[in-house]
Amino acid sequence: MFANAAPVSDSELYEVLFRPGFSAAESMTDLSGRGVGLDVVRRKIDAQHGSVQIASEEGRGTTITIRLPLDVLFWMYSSAPLQALQVEMPLA
Repeated sequence: MFANAAPVSDSELYEVLFRPGFSAAESMTDLSGRGVGLDVVRRKIDAQHGSVQIASEEGRGTTITIRLPLDVLFWMYSSAPLQALQVEMPLA
């Protein structure tokens, strides 16, 4: 896919994940492609005035950061309790 492409930054490469129709499946089956793509996830987050970012470090892992306004977080928590939620709020 990128064999003859010009070098790209990590952030440009991560943007590929958010393209409509992107799939990590090696081949299509009756079961693959049935989930919600990251393009839909980003669109929903953007609609709530939030953002989503990806950072990855080889050998350490990948972090996906979703930022949402507090009122959206409070609504989400009161509507459907989450299994795990890590919230970081700057105090200044």
